[in-house]
Amino acid sequence: MEFSHDPEANAAYLRLCDDIALQGECETVRVESGTGYIHCDFLPDGRLYGIEFMDARRQVNVDTLSEIIHRTNSVFA
Repeated sequence: MEFSHDPEANAAYLRLCDDIALQGECETVRVESGTGYIHCDFLPDGRLYGIEFMDARRQVNVDTLSEIIHRTNSVFA
């Protein structure tokens, strides 16, 4: 699991799958909400590969999510 944030683009990406090579096989589904929208990337077998948060500052506390991912990765390393 990996989290990245691009402050200039105001976008964040949470990758749930460890195999980066699979990203090219994903089908992206756009989901709209009251605070913006997200892109959900699904692998051909239906597993969720990752989630891109558009207008990230309105949808997610980037610093908190980054810290959670870091701690989670430390536990499972």
